[in-house]
Amino acid sequence: NEMVAANKTYGALNITAEEKTKQARSVAAAVNSARLDGQELGRHVLAVYEEYLAGDITQEEMLQKNKAAAIQDLKEYQFQLDARYPS
Repeated sequence: NEMVAANKTYGALNITAEEKTKQARSVAAAVNSARLDGQELGRHVLAVYEEYLAGDITQEEMLQKNKAAAIQDLKEYQFQLDARYPS
């Protein structure tokens, strides 16, 4: 049983538990860094991080998808501001 658990993999990319832990630390550092800079990450960016943490996309794919996700989050934020403060 212990041998099976040690060899468990995650997601479409079959990442190991060790890789999953390393990715989780990396994402947590990025999220914390953004928060220390006064930024709150939007739901689209967080969804991309979830895909990455699940082992379903590579780091390169995550970085690429996060660009589009960040733009989508900014558009939603702008829409919310426009609704709150109509001109």
